[in-house]
Amino acid sequence: MENLTFIQKLVHYGTSFLVRERLNGDYYIGYNNVRSITKTFNYLKNFSSHRARMYLYKNKLQSVLIDNGIKLEPEDKLIDGWLHIKNSNFPFHKEFLETGDEIFKRLEKNESTQKAYIEMINGLDDIEKYPNLLNFATSSELISVVANYLKCIPVLTEISFYISEPVNFDATGSQLFHIDIEDTRVVRLIVPIEEITEEHGPFSFLPESITTKAIKKLKYGTLKGTYRITDEQMYKHIAKDKLIKATCKRGDLVFADTSRCFHYGSRGQTKPRKLCMVNFHSDIPENFKQTFGAGDLLKKYIKPNDSELRKMLLDYSYYPGKKI
Repeated sequence: MENLTFIQKLVHYGTSFLVRERLNGDYYIGYNNVRSITKTFNYLKNFSSHRARMYLYKNKLQSVLIDNGIKLEPEDKLIDGWLHIKNSNFPFHKEFLETGDEIFKRLEKNESTQKAYIEMINGLDDIEKYPNLLNFATSSELISVVANYLKCIPVLTEISFYISEPVNFDATGSQLFHIDIEDTRVVRLIVPIEEITEEHGPFSFLPESITTKAIKKLKYGTLKGTYRITDEQMYKHIAKDKLIKATCKRGDLVFADTSRCFHYGSRGQTKPRKLCMVNFHSDIPENFKQTFGAGDLLKKYIKPNDSELRKMLLDYSYYPGKKI
């Protein structure tokens, strides 16, 4: 990647490229500035579709959910940037877990690795083979929780399966505290395929209210701050008992706003961790990666008879009445 041009790096890495404190010896413009620039750019680029989608959210969300086949309206809401639902009864959740079992069997035979401690399969590549991946991720019951938190008709951007293996080296990369650079608000849904205990290295995070305090103390997002934060840096300002470790059982769901909550991935585990992450944000994200191509990955799975909500979830520029 060292020989890529500035624009090629921007498309490949997304917004995170611009806010890394150092890349090949160069400094860039800082987290907060990048978020503001990309949000404004995407708002102007998608002005018409965004306005139409916001009208539906504010005035017709319930009818849109019903048209998509809602069976129950969950009372659960994200509070302080997170939510843990135990023993979920959301539609297609059971089938989603069974699909996860099949995918992990295939993953265990795959020797390729994305990171030294994580192996990943992009679930988007398996949608035609496993339709229940989308059936679960676009169910009205699930989207009701997501939309009411994001305050918009969301876009589905990721369905990825991860297995994290025990390692002996020090925490690095996503194993350090950080905030995702995707949008003003993000919902990252963690679906454990198998039970996750402390022995499995659970996803760990600080609630939004604690993160807000840490951001000020660490000058996070400014040119004086860094993107990855070590435990030593964090715990100079925040008590360790504020950290939430998302231990959960198969059948549970954990929602977290990873753009507003400091978090880190698996570390220190003694057993492999198997989970799926499903990601949502608005149609005007704070990341150029969605703007320059990644946002179109799911459009090809739209079918003529799909509900208007499902079409909007799979295509960030779609709104009712627009031709596909």
